[in-house]
Amino acid sequence: EKEKEKEKDERNVREESEESEEEEEEEDERSVHLQLNLVVAVTIGYAIIFRDVTREGITDPCLLPGSDQHDSVLCVSVIPEQKLVNLKQQIIIGTYGQQLISYYEEQQRIEPWNIFSSNTQTQKGTTFDYTYHVAWESTLSHPVYALLVEDIREEGYIDLVVSTLYGLHLFSPLSKMQKRKQLLGQIKSLLENGQG
Repeated sequence: EKEKEKEKDERNVREESEESEEEEEEEDERSVHLQLNLVVAVTIGYAIIFRDVTREGITDPCLLPGSDQHDSVLCVSVIPEQKLVNLKQQIIIGTYGQQLISYYEEQQRIEPWNIFSSNTQTQKGTTFDYTYHVAWESTLSHPVYALLVEDIREEGYIDLVVSTLYGLHLFSPLSKMQKRKQLLGQIKSLLENGQG
């Protein structure tokens, strides 16, 4: 009987440890949070961003500046940071008003006395305000219907393919910017190492 009780106790201890491991895993899953931002192009003429929709829902929209100045927004493309060299993520919109507009996000820390400004989010006790700025603009001769961001020429840089009413256009403003950043980084590296 003592052996049976001992085995029973050991089983209970194992079950309790398994339960605590499962609880720890669940806590880890809850603490790891992937932020999902939503860009919405509205056909009546503007584009907005909802930050962290998995947590915040669609409660705090942020208008992309100038997106309401060029007729309907017909398409949106997001270029993640991983595809850009030394640049922040970019959001590109195409409009019926023949405009391409690229935006980047800027994160600013907010002092505790200004915590209730718009577009704020708290991360691990620190509050940030997110604003969007125009990186570049381009005017085309026809409305922009679709955007594709891809390394079309397979040279290691991102290309922007734009579909308009009368054809496809290949842009490389991002490639030029990336090449400049790389060159400046190389020059800086040479200067720091005393080789220049």
